[in-house]
Amino acid sequence: MYEVVLYNKGKRVKVIKKYNLYGNAIKKYRDLLSENTTFFPKETLWNGSKTDYELVLTAPPKNKAKEFFRNEFGAVVKIKTSGNFVIKQVTKYSVEEVFRDRLNNKKLQFKDLIKYLLKKSNTTCVIYVINNKLFIEYFENDDVDLYVLKNCDDAYRLSETIKQFANVNGLHNFIFFQEPTLENKVRIYDTLQEKYGVTREYMYRLGTR
Repeated sequence: MYEVVLYNKGKRVKVIKKYNLYGNAIKKYRDLLSENTTFFPKETLWNGSKTDYELVLTAPPKNKAKEFFRNEFGAVVKIKTSGNFVIKQVTKYSVEEVFRDRLNNKKLQFKDLIKYLLKKSNTTCVIYVINNKLFIEYFENDDVDLYVLKNCDDAYRLSETIKQFANVNGLHNFIFFQEPTLENKVRIYDTLQEKYGVTREYMYRLGTR
């Protein structure tokens, strides 16, 4: 059995697809690589460790193995396995980050958030970073949104990614604040607690699932 597998730091994360024939497996492998475009890539796990994803094609042990590959620095690395299989292909791979819409209890990717924000092109989106959270309010109405990320760095990174997208696409209805003033923080906390039941204690946290 040939398997297309996602690895992180040399450990299996999940088997994406299994095939009986090598031709089908290598086609799927190449298709995944050609489609591998991420807008907000996952850089850390919940435990704080950095990610290092690879897409791997494994084969039954009777097959000829790939013995070496070049890493991102151009160095030649010897491939070692610890199982009843050999590795035929290994390539760096990017995985899209997932974060949570706290007020609607949904998981989103960057493309989902952008589609949503594009529908609000007639409103002014004011974006604040508060610890590991991205808070958005809209000048023309009382709507707000709250997105929860793994850590503070990811929250800043999401804000910057939205800013880059807006600049590249000529969108002028965004205002960005890296850190709200104390007055704005109090107002935001009051709004979240009174309207949505999101407590100050929750907003104070630097890491939240």
